[in-house]
Amino acid sequence: MNIILENPYRVLGVSADAQEKDIQKQISTLKRFAEVGKSKESNLDKFIGNYKRSVESIDSAVAQLQQSNNKLLYSLFWFANISKIDDVALNNLSENNVDKSIEIWAVTIKESVTKSNYSSYLICQHFSSLYLRLTRE
Repeated sequence: MNIILENPYRVLGVSADAQEKDIQKQISTLKRFAEVGKSKESNLDKFIGNYKRSVESIDSAVAQLQQSNNKLLYSLFWFANISKIDDVALNNLSENNVDKSIEIWAVTIKESVTKSNYSSYLICQHFSSLYLRLTRE
């Protein structure tokens, strides 16, 4: 379960498809907060639970994502914002409207896997893992 809860994309508060410039900007922001003893909340922290971001955890996440094979591995276990559907569903999720997000993605995955909906299939896989984790707490 740590591959989700300690996922470097989660630690950095970015989606798995984030552009490098956006990741670097986020790293800078997170480090400024951490250096003064604060932790900047990400959009999905409301749903998954708060994550105390420290300079060490940020540096560790950066190091993990420096290898291409790790980027791929961790992206498979984190949310991507690839389509407009993902964007709407993730916005609902960040507002803790879990049922609405599930409803949006469920409609999308009724079809066969296509270029426009494959991220929804991956996200539903994450949901099942997260649901198991959250119901055991």
